[in-house]
Amino acid sequence: MKRLLILFAIIVVGVISSHWMSSVVASKMYDSGSYGLAQGAWNVSLIAPFGNDFAVHYNIGNAEYQKGNWDEAIERYSKAINSDDLNIVCPALYNWAQALVKLADGNLANNEFENAIGRYSKALSLVSRQSCVNTEEYQQQFEDLGEEIEEKIDEAEQAAGEDEGDDEEGSQQERETDAEVEQEIDNIEEEVDQLRRSDNTNRSDETRGRDEYNVIW
Repeated sequence: MKRLLILFAIIVVGVISSHWMSSVVASKMYDSGSYGLAQGAWNVSLIAPFGNDFAVHYNIGNAEYQKGNWDEAIERYSKAINSDDLNIVCPALYNWAQALVKLADGNLANNEFENAIGRYSKALSLVSRQSCVNTEEYQQQFEDLGEEIEEKIDEAEQAAGEDEGDDEEGSQQERETDAEVEQEIDNIEEEVDQLRRSDNTNRSDETRGRDEYNVIW
């Protein structure tokens, strides 16, 4: 029994050491800019019983963010915010909001105004969490990002309004063009009718002239 306890203790220590070493190695890789390798090392450290290590999810989220994988980063941040530690929750919320802003910027560049506004609004709600806004450490960062996002929402709404205005102006121009074309067609048809009437009149006069000539002759 004693041997089993010792063996179990050795396994536990080994697992904990492996988890700690993986996290240390991952941190060094991340700091050196090797985000993919860092992510791999952190994934190793998530092996049971550390599968719900919120700090590791946050770190993997950061690695995904650095690689420009905004959706994957958001997925990790959404797990990290389940932590009870505000020092994990608040940075995760902040970075989650920034990832949403990156996605929304792409939507805005492609004139996908509804998607852009939706993502900006979601990001704004994340940085409005009172649990973080009311903390001295994170308050200023959250307020600054919130103001930046509000400006982006205004920009997107203005662009959406201008786009609708352009559509309406374009439709008006199309209607005016259609009306001009229809008028031109009417004018052409009127000219054709006049030519036909004139031709018929000339033909009638020629026929009458020949009849009168024949009679005289």
